[in-house]
Amino acid sequence: MKPLLLLAALAACAAPAHAAAPSYDHLKPGVPVINHLNAGDPDAEGWCHARSKFGNYTVDLPGKYLDTMLKISGKKGGFAIMHRLMTRTPSGGQVDVSLVELHGKGLPPGSAFETIVKKNRDRGTLARRDTVKVAGRQADHLAIATEQQLGNIYRIKAPNAEFLIILQYPKAASDEFTAIRARVLKSFRMPPAHAQKR
Repeated sequence: MKPLLLLAALAACAAPAHAAAPSYDHLKPGVPVINHLNAGDPDAEGWCHARSKFGNYTVDLPGKYLDTMLKISGKKGGFAIMHRLMTRTPSGGQVDVSLVELHGKGLPPGSAFETIVKKNRDRGTLARRDTVKVAGRQADHLAIATEQQLGNIYRIKAPNAEFLIILQYPKAASDEFTAIRARVLKSFRMPPAHAQKR
């Protein structure tokens, strides 16, 4: 299955970042920074409570996880920061939970998600689009289906950022991922700076 999202697309779909955002001047655009590799202390069921080191959001993930950060430059001097927590399952599935923040101008908000919708609609792989509740907030939801793979993409808008929860898995792992999806969505928590409703 082709990746449901490109890093550049992720950067384009964030909302403006808050004025008190930390400095990311030391980061080199396009070069991922690994904050934690093979992180987490699995419980009896193999789940880890994951926290993004600099994104400060939390979520339960089905296994040890990777915590990364990526700076993406815009065309007009602005940039985006993507904080990402990711894990893979033995069944071949993958769970990504990302926070994308915009800094400065040149990266239009909202365009990437609609591009994803259009591309999958054109390919005939967009099975459903609807809205659901995640962490007490309204979230856009896409269900993607190819011949061998299934996927779910959730976009949660916040005052200063957007969060993306992406699950991709083989059709054979559909039952397993029904349970995984439920726990991931139930456990997801935004940091207080982004959780404020306006």
